Amino acid sequence: MDFILTQKLSYEKEYRPSTLPPMYFPKTCSDKDIERLRFSLSNTIYKISVNGDKGEVKVNVSDVSETCLKDNETLSSISTVMLNIAEQPVNSQYCIGFNESLSKNGIKGVIYIPYGRSFLVLQKFILQEILNSLTSASPSPFSWLEDVIFRGFVMAINPPFKITRPNYLTEYFKGLTTYNEKVFNLIKPLLKGQIANVGGNLVYIEENKIIPWEYVSASILEIVSFLLSVKVGSLILFEEPETQLHEELQLLMGMVLYALSSINRIVISTHSQTIVSTIAHLSMLKPTKEELKDLFEDLTVKDYEALAEAVKKANEKVKVKVYHFTEGEVKDVSIDYVVRGLPGTKDVLEKEFRWFSSLHSKRLFGQK
Repeated sequence: MDFILTQKLSYEKEYRPSTLPPMYFPKTCSDKDIERLRFSLSNTIYKISVNGDKGEVKVNVSDVSETCLKDNETLSSISTVMLNIAEQPVNSQYCIGFNESLSKNGIKGVIYIPYGRSFLVLQKFILQEILNSLTSASPSPFSWLEDVIFRGFVMAINPPFKITRPNYLTEYFKGLTTYNEKVFNLIKPLLKGQIANVGGNLVYIEENKIIPWEYVSASILEIVSFLLSVKVGSLILFEEPETQLHEELQLLMGMVLYALSSINRIVISTHSQTIVSTIAHLSMLKPTKEELKDLFEDLTVKDYEALAEAVKKANEKVKVKVYHFTEGEVKDVSIDYVVRGLPGTKDVLEKEFRWFSSLHSKRLFGQK
C-alpha cells in the first residue's frame, strides 16, 4: 500500500476487453438498446489514461439511444463495467513497478501459496497427463481413448475454478511447473515415498510402485504443492502451511520453512502451535547438526542431511519475527513470548485437560 500511495503512475493504453462483466439494464432500455450496448462494450476499444492519482476510461457507445443512456442506473452500471475492465491493465503496471522495486532488494518475485492448493495441484497433474496422452502413441488405442475421455469428463465437471476465478488462483495454477532441486532435498524428510519424472510426467512412487495422483494422500499433495510453488529468491506468502499435515509433518514443515528462509524471504499465516513453536525454538536455541540428528533419528526420519545443513546455515543469518493476531488486534511479540506458549491454543488445551481431569475424578471416585 505504501508503494501504491507513493507512486505517480503515468500510463496510456488502448484496450479491448476479452470478456464483459455482468450489467444491470433498467426498463427504459429496449431489447435492441441492450443488444447494441453489449455489442459496443464488447467490441469497442477502451482508451485508458492515468496521470498520478487521477485517471479516466473512454469508450464509444454512440449507437445506443439517448433515452437509455440518460438513466442513472444504466450509467452507473456502465461505469462499473468500465472500471472493472480498466482495473486489470492499470494494476499490472503497479505490479511491474512493485516487482522492480523488490528486485532492487534482492527479491526476484512474489509467490502466494493459497489455501486449497492441493486441489489445484491435483487438477494440474491430471490435466498434464491428459495432454501427454493426446500427444503420445499408445499400443492400445481404444483403452487409451476410453481413459482420455473419462479423465477429460472428470476435468469438465470439476474445473479448477468452477465457483470462483480470482486472478491469484489463475497465476498460482500457471506457476505449478518445475521444482528446484535444492528445495526438493529439503522436503525429502516429509515424503514417505519418492518423486520422479517418468515420460514427461511427475509421478509419486512408494515401494517401487507408481501411485496415481488421484489416490495419493492429501498430505503428500500438500507437500508437493509447496515444492512446485517455491522459486528460490522469491518472497513467499504461505497460507496455513499446516493444512492436511499431522503433528510430525507440521514439525518438519516448520524446520523446512526456517531452513528455506536463509535463501528466501517467507511470510506465513498459521493456526498451528507446532509450526510456530518449532520456528521459535530453532530461532532461539540454534541447534547444531548433531543435535538435529538426535531428533531426526528419534522420529525415524530419512534423507535429513540437506535439511540439517540448511537449518545450520539459517541459524547464522535468519531473523524470525512473530505477529500474534487476536481479538481484532495484531501484536509484534518476542520469540521468548512465543516459546512460553501463545495464548489461545495453550489456554484451550489447559481448560480441556482440567475438564477431562475432573471427569476422571468423577468416574474413579464417584464424585459429583
